[in-house]
Amino acid sequence: MDLTGAEALFQWRLCLQAGDGMAHFALGYTLYELGRFHEAYRHLRYYAQIAPACSWNWCWLGKACEAIGESAEARAAYEQACALEAAGDEETDAAELLAQMEPE
Repeated sequence: MDLTGAEALFQWRLCLQAGDGMAHFALGYTLYELGRFHEAYRHLRYYAQIAPACSWNWCWLGKACEAIGESAEARAAYEQACALEAAGDEETDAAELLAQMEPE
C-alpha cells in the first residue's frame, strides 16, 4: 500500500504517539521528502541522539542540516555516518554527499 505524504505523516505521528521512538526517524525522512526541512531536522536530530550507532541516522540528519543551511553540522553528520560505515555499519551515500559539499 503506497501512502501519500500526508497519509504517511499521519500514520508516523500515530506511531510516535503510541510511544515508538523510531517514528522520529520515519517522520524526519518523510518531512524531508515533502520539503519541510526544518521540521525534518528536529526529528532526525533527536533520533540520531537516541540511536547514534546507525549510519543512516547520521546521513539523513546531514541531509536535513544541509537543506536548512547548517553546513558545519551537515559535514559532521556525514563524517559520523562515514565513520560508522568504516566500522562495519550499513553503507549510505554520506561520502558522496560530503564530497559534493562546498569546502569550508
